[in-house]
Amino acid sequence: MLGLLFCYGMDIHRNIYRFLRNIFEESINDPEKKAQIFLNRFDFEIGKYKVYFVFYEKLKPYQKLLNERLHISFEDDGCFKQIKRKQKSFIGVMETKAYDNYSAMKRAYSALEIFLRYLEVFLNDNISVIGKNGLVIRQDTQEGIILPVKAFGYKSIKPEPRENFKTEIDTIVLGCQEKGKETYSQLNKIVDLHNAALNQQDLNDAFLNLWSALEVASVTDSSKSKIESVTDNIVSILQNDYFECIFSNILDDLKNNLGNRKVSLLLKDITEFDKEICKIAGFIFLEKYEKYREDYFANELKYYPNIRYKIYNLYEQRENREKLWHLSEKYCQRIEWHLYRLYRLRNAIVHAGESHKRIQMLGEHLHIYVDRVILELMVKLAKDKCLGTIQDVFTDTYLLLNKKKKNLKEPGNVDEQSIMLLLENFFIEE
Repeated sequence: MLGLLFCYGMDIHRNIYRFLRNIFEESINDPEKKAQIFLNRFDFEIGKYKVYFVFYEKLKPYQKLLNERLHISFEDDGCFKQIKRKQKSFIGVMETKAYDNYSAMKRAYSALEIFLRYLEVFLNDNISVIGKNGLVIRQDTQEGIILPVKAFGYKSIKPEPRENFKTEIDTIVLGCQEKGKETYSQLNKIVDLHNAALNQQDLNDAFLNLWSALEVASVTDSSKSKIESVTDNIVSILQNDYFECIFSNILDDLKNNLGNRKVSLLLKDITEFDKEICKIAGFIFLEKYEKYREDYFANELKYYPNIRYKIYNLYEQRENREKLWHLSEKYCQRIEWHLYRLYRLRNAIVHAGESHKRIQMLGEHLHIYVDRVILELMVKLAKDKCLGTIQDVFTDTYLLLNKKKKNLKEPGNVDEQSIMLLLENFFIEE
């Protein structure tokens, strides 16, 4: 009987055994009556349930997305008062079908967990985004029970703010699910290792999880050593992201010091591009903005020597595209050396149980590399249907780098086409 219930998807350990215990604790002496109560409860009929989750303020911007994709309603149906919640949190309800309350919670959370799993990669905050307990109500009897959402609670992790994030994560989650089972499984393993590292209190264990994430992502050729596979594949992605990171950092510096309004006025005058990051590059390199740059340096950036230095260091390369590209090649060499250093630390932890006095700093650097690699894999797999596997992403990046190198090593000034090529992210266009 219990085996049959389990096969039907009912939760034996938390639901059936608990119900049996309650029956035997009741003052009913008739065994047949107790058996009838049990059979009436577990009748193998699927029931309709409402599952209520408590969401914290961090998820407020994603209410519309949760409603459209997972059909979670945030309108009070009269039952919201039955579940406790913290100030500024809000409640959402999802309808599902299951054999019992526990299975209903498990089924509802499984659907929600796909969203939360990929959200963890982007959010950089150790504050939880969902309550530990939820409410499950069977619709025909209106019987409700408070249940744990997940056995050990849920911890979110820390993010890096991104432009168009809400639409981007929607595209990523849906796009990645459309890939083959092997690719989706590999991507999930990388994400799980990343998330496990951020939930680890031991710095050595967290470091090993982050390094394992790089290996799972990049080791595709058994003829090479693991470190060779990591450097070959990971360095190419980091090199391809080099200029985007530089221009993004300058844009952030300007906004943090001058304010969004002044930066918006600056970008408004750069008419050749649509994206902010391209506008900043145009402001730095294009000859037509020479006088504008001089005035901006003398007035708005008068008291910001560090920002002026960053801009001027790039500006000096405006007449020689090859020198500009050489900056990324030097960066590539530094990253390769750094990865070998991190690999030696990984081996010291694994084989000798040794740590490093700067393990925190080295782990943070490794964390940055892992974040950028995961983001690159997810965005490319989700947005380009021509890329079906993780190896396809590495191949696309390799071909794109060759294209950039060939074009940017030709003599000439940095023009609009050069800027667009520097910030191009796909070799194979859909």
